Amino acid sequence: MWAQGEDGDTAGTAESGAESGAEPPARTEPATRPSGVLGRYGHRRPRRGLTPQVVVDAALRVVARDGLDGLTMRAVAAELNTATTSLYRHIADRDALLTAMLASVASGLPVTVSGRTPLERVAARLIGAHDLLADWPWVPFVLVTGQYVAAESLAFDEANLADLLAAGLDMPAAALAYRSCWHLLVGELLDQHAAPAAAAARRLRRAAIPVADLPVLAQAGPLLTDAGGDSFAHGVALLLRAVVTGAGVGAGPGAGPLRPLPSPGARPPGP
Repeated sequence: MWAQGEDGDTAGTAESGAESGAEPPARTEPATRPSGVLGRYGHRRPRRGLTPQVVVDAALRVVARDGLDGLTMRAVAAELNTATTSLYRHIADRDALLTAMLASVASGLPVTVSGRTPLERVAARLIGAHDLLADWPWVPFVLVTGQYVAAESLAFDEANLADLLAAGLDMPAAALAYRSCWHLLVGELLDQHAAPAAAAARRLRRAAIPVADLPVLAQAGPLLTDAGGDSFAHGVALLLRAVVTGAGVGAGPGAGPLRPLPSPGARPPGP
């Protein structure tokens, strides 16, 4: 007689062979399932070679294409052509996935950089971080929630604080200076890179507002829009110079000042 096997497969069985004297027929392997027939996992099977980094890389592609709103475990599974349940063997949930994605990006933050003085090295790191994060416009939105922290960013923090101390600031001043630089970085990314279309629309609306009775604002208006290019490097140099001057710090041992400020929209000269 024939018994229905698991998932609809069939296998032959023999009644007692004693009566016929014949050996029971050997069990045969189930036939390959016809295409289009759903098995236990649907059309997708658990994917071999799946690792946490493979999942993170797929999630980064999903966010780059669809934005943060499009990031779901189901979307990442579809990107990998695997079952959603397969992901949970490597990543606990969406929050854990975002933390892992942030860690992957943070691992690229510059730590060892060139620079003749501590302040030049701080500026170089901040500019490098800006260039890195500008390619991942979702990162500032995740950072400002305060829910996600990547341990991979701590070496970046350590190096900047150490150089601010080497420039002659005491610990409270160094901490305040670094926080100010970080706020400049995240704020500029949110304003200029996270939603470029919205930033452009805002500039147009602002330009349409009459400011004839505000002469200083009328003169500064074009400069406030940053229409001439990315001025982050110039802003960092201004901020660091102001912090050191405001703290009444002279050049510490080997510290040295920043080089002359670049023109707006330009990068500081290389080392």
